[in-house]
Amino acid sequence: MPTIVTNVSNPNHPKYNVYIGRVKNSSEHYGNPFIEGVHGHRESVIKQFDMWLNHNAHPDVEPARRRWILNNLPKLRDRKLGCHCHPEHCHGDIYVRMLDVEAVWDFHKEPYTCFSNFSEHPVYYNNFLYKTAEHAYQAAKAVNKADHDRIAAATTAGMCKKLGRMVKIRDDFWGKEVGIMGVIVYSKFSQHEDIAQTLVNTGNRLIIEGNWWGDRKWGMVKNSQGLWEGENVLGKILMMVRECFK
Repeated sequence: MPTIVTNVSNPNHPKYNVYIGRVKNSSEHYGNPFIEGVHGHRESVIKQFDMWLNHNAHPDVEPARRRWILNNLPKLRDRKLGCHCHPEHCHGDIYVRMLDVEAVWDFHKEPYTCFSNFSEHPVYYNNFLYKTAEHAYQAAKAVNKADHDRIAAATTAGMCKKLGRMVKIRDDFWGKEVGIMGVIVYSKFSQHEDIAQTLVNTGNRLIIEGNWWGDRKWGMVKNSQGLWEGENVLGKILMMVRECFK
């Protein structure tokens, strides 16, 4: 279903799922920090919001909330966003554009297959050359060299993922796994100029690791109501890595 903006005050409009207006005394809300009549006319404050959120303009304006919005933006996908402005143009339309028009979420479609850890791009990590990023990540779990080498030698990324679930995992792995993944993903893109350019070409678009196999940690999954759920950790890592190459 598409992401839409609806009016919270009009009983004839669809009931909203997420309120995107301003919330007092909280940094965790989706409202526009630029106020009509204070920072300019309607179109001006919407443009300022767009620049603030997407291009790092106005860096002194609520930087913590900007980071919070970008981290939580995927949770708005396919929702009904409630504000007091609709049907007039408002900052909710920026969210709709980012989520439904510009978002990259299917890593099985070109040119974005390279965003998957299963893509066949060798990764040199910790003095070892792995067939894929998935091989590097799964092998990093291993306690001993024999298990490491068995995972690293797996014919496919899918096979190495299965092996990674079967070996004894080092005691310090959980808690460090996101950092390990971040280094591996950065290494992959830094070692392949063509896919680094593909990543940069996404500009400031939202990247979501959308999947149908139930991974709500690294990606997002649609629930029974067709709404996206999940932490999107891999998507966030890809967006952070993208900043390194701009």
